[in-house]
Amino acid sequence: MKKLFYSILVLFILFFFNSCKENSTNPVNIDPLLAPLYDTPPAPGNCNEGTLKQSEKDKVLAELNYIRSLHGLSAVTYNNSGDKYVQKAALITAANNSLNHYPTTLSKCYSTDGAFGCRTGNLWLGHANGVMLWNSTTMVDDWLDDYQNDDIGHRRWLLNPFLKSVSFGRVDYLLAKDSLIVASAIQIMQDTSGTWAPITLSKDYVAFPEGNYPSTVFKGDWYMSFTAIIDKNSFWNNNKVDYSNANVIITDDNGNSLTVSNILYDAYNEPSSFAVPNNIQWMVKTFSKNIKYNVTIANVKVNGSFKNYSYSFTIN
Repeated sequence: MKKLFYSILVLFILFFFNSCKENSTNPVNIDPLLAPLYDTPPAPGNCNEGTLKQSEKDKVLAELNYIRSLHGLSAVTYNNSGDKYVQKAALITAANNSLNHYPTTLSKCYSTDGAFGCRTGNLWLGHANGVMLWNSTTMVDDWLDDYQNDDIGHRRWLLNPFLKSVSFGRVDYLLAKDSLIVASAIQIMQDTSGTWAPITLSKDYVAFPEGNYPSTVFKGDWYMSFTAIIDKNSFWNNNKVDYSNANVIITDDNGNSLTVSNILYDAYNEPSSFAVPNNIQWMVKTFSKNIKYNVTIANVKVNGSFKNYSYSFTIN
């Protein structure tokens, strides 16, 4: 009887030790503050991406469409069929604590669906000391501002006038009470063949910023940008734009000029990760909020002829 008791005790100790060991390698990943975001909480330690609530996806869609409306762009719809890709892409990003549009099979929590989501979407990664509730709409604003990303590709994708629908995924990974990783992905290219349906757009350009613009999206010390839309029927025909002789002129209503610097531009022929295939971007040294500024982009060569574009903006 005593031998049986010791055997049961040893088994209990082994079970308890293994349980503690498993919890140490796969810590608790959710917190009561974060739980309302999910129908099923994610558990990245077990490579489980969880299920994000539709209400959270709706917030992201509303924020994106609000921003697009400031540019006169059509609203996009939500594509539920893309959820499995973006949620697993967010899982890969959170589990590896890194941004990678091309994760390898050696990546933690790798899946073909997740890799597709990484390849066809914008990725976001944040860290916090302690538990905090990150607003998903802030992630949209960060993609639009695209701070410290020289190619401003995330912005160009979300302001792509040919964009029709998006999908959004998010994973909160609580490593410990003082360490939180938050990852998200928004799919902006469901068709990797690069084909896009014709659009209706009242203007022949997309400028950032333009009109009365919220300072939550444009921080002011990063790139402004402009894309000419010269063909609303064919996405790739919009590469027939040449900015090599272009001048960017910005003045206030009193005629005072702003110093423009760091001008970059492109117009490419092959499918790329940067959306509409022409762009010019620049920085200004200083400007003030609640002041109207007038922008002229002169000497843009379009289909062999020179053209000027003009618009204004005010940062609120």
